[in-house]
Amino acid sequence: MWYELTDKKSVKNLLNQYDGFHDSCLKEMMIHTNSFVDEEYRMSVEPTFTAYLYFQSQCELPASTIEMKFEEVIECHLMPHTRYYDAIIFDVKIAFFDDAIYWANSADFSPEQPHYQKGLYWLSAKKVYWRPIEAVLGSENRYIVSE
Repeated sequence: MWYELTDKKSVKNLLNQYDGFHDSCLKEMMIHTNSFVDEEYRMSVEPTFTAYLYFQSQCELPASTIEMKFEEVIECHLMPHTRYYDAIIFDVKIAFFDDAIYWANSADFSPEQPHYQKGLYWLSAKKVYWRPIEAVLGSENRYIVSE
């Protein structure tokens, strides 16, 4: 079951269930662009996309693994980590600003002045949902690519 982030209370519920994302990591990300080419080679292009993010946590929580769904993504910033930055999330920022919901892997992030730096990733979308996943820990990928 998906839980929608609609207000501060729903955000607080997510942060309580997932310990504020402390000692977690972004394991995987999948994007659906909603654009496609049909069987007659006509292209349908949609201006929006949906992003799915899958997180794992070192903490034994009510939910040690969760998935988030960002619908109608406005902006997505993901920059690979370098040897100077690790991928451990210590805290996050979830904020409502300008008819959008922002999620960032740092509590210091400001949606009023979004910035780009190594080790920081953030998304903004019109709608955001989350759900706990049965403890699926380990290196095996959840979002499988057919080969």
